[in-house]
Amino acid sequence: MSAKIAAALHAVMSKVTYVQKQGKNDFHGYKYASEADLLDKLRPAMVEEGLMLIPSIEDVSEIDAHGNTMVMINYTLVHKSGEVWPHVIKAAGCGNDRNKNGVGDKGLYKALTGANKYLLFKLFQIETGDDPENDAAQQAAIAKSHETYRDVALAAIKLQESVDDLNAWWKSEAANREKLGIINGTEVYKVLTAAAADRSKALKEKSNG
Repeated sequence: MSAKIAAALHAVMSKVTYVQKQGKNDFHGYKYASEADLLDKLRPAMVEEGLMLIPSIEDVSEIDAHGNTMVMINYTLVHKSGEVWPHVIKAAGCGNDRNKNGVGDKGLYKALTGANKYLLFKLFQIETGDDPENDAAQQAAIAKSHETYRDVALAAIKLQESVDDLNAWWKSEAANREKLGIINGTEVYKVLTAAAADRSKALKEKSNG
């Protein structure tokens, strides 16, 4: 076991914990973290900690019937001190360059890029996601909409003059609650069901009295 490499791995993992998804697949409509996004964050930390990954292609498959090319790459993890990780790190990749004109020549390069990218993500246990600032803003907006609906709904519950009216109102608002994500188990849902139960109890007592 290499103490210097282990320490350097830990340092890099501490420095690079998150990579934002910048790439977008227009055909399927999803975002992804590209190799460039990853290396932009990871490479400076690896250089600073003296870590190098040296790749060596072990195997390249023939292009299959679906246009896929498979690769197996061996990586040697080295520290600038000269220490070498005692175990070879293997990574598999698959690339496809099929198009309407047949199969192109970029499948191998896509496979190499994929293998390298996912090896780095897994080796350093890096998370990916959308812009955290946008995520926070979205969560704040959701919380605000829940708060607004809660206040309006509590006022509406108090205005119901009979149990039947209360039940009808509650049922009529089901779609609005679901649209806002105010469902069974959420805090706002608990507050509203408790208020509705209290109002129903009060209306029944008033009716019986």
